[in-house]
Amino acid sequence: MNRSIGYERSPTEELDPDLIVSIGVRHQGSGDRRDIEKLKGVKKIFAIGSDISYLKNYPGLDGGIIANERKSLLRMLAMVKSRYKSSRYDQRRLDTVNVATIRRQNRRSLLMGEPGLVGDGSLYYADSGLWTSVHHNIPLLYVIPNNGAYGIVAGSFGKSGSRMADTGRDEGVVLDGIDPVKIAEAFGLEGERVENEGTLNEVMRRALKIVQDEHRPYLLDVRLPLGLPDGGIPNEQYRMR
Repeated sequence: MNRSIGYERSPTEELDPDLIVSIGVRHQGSGDRRDIEKLKGVKKIFAIGSDISYLKNYPGLDGGIIANERKSLLRMLAMVKSRYKSSRYDQRRLDTVNVATIRRQNRRSLLMGEPGLVGDGSLYYADSGLWTSVHHNIPLLYVIPNNGAYGIVAGSFGKSGSRMADTGRDEGVVLDGIDPVKIAEAFGLEGERVENEGTLNEVMRRALKIVQDEHRPYLLDVRLPLGLPDGGIPNEQYRMR
């Protein structure tokens, strides 16, 4: 898949392609023809997707095909194998691998030993990111400021003049009974809970040392006061009977 148009074009610039085929990627109108003009050698741009939305908003699109992406890739691979020898593309593959390796190393060096601040609500939406850091052995310290609630949602309800604001009883925004450390452990990532604010600096230093010296990810679940508007209390959660 090509995600370089209007978003992250540097790999494409380095490889200097004469043809771009975007497979299963929505351009979303985030760029214009100037994105392509920067790639002086590009002569044709095609897009393949299972829905019309995958063919919209591409600047200078020469052709589009609505089709199953997997089957299209298999068909193109079969056509190439029938007409050309694989050795013809050895240097191209080597160049691509080298570019990808350099970019991966650069990104890894930028992340090395850095803390990533992620709220508890955001973690529950995208906890698979923990698996990614373990799988690729990315030395990243996750710091979870855990207020046990969707605080932004609760605050919005509080400003809206809703029933929750009138009663002071917040419903459906409290995230009780969820343990980020156990979630991390399920993905193979070690972590610990921090409940005493006075120990936070010491724990942060120790956790960063683990990340930097042992080159592996680590997680801190930093417990905060319940994230509800002033005076708000959690309403009894709805339960299916």
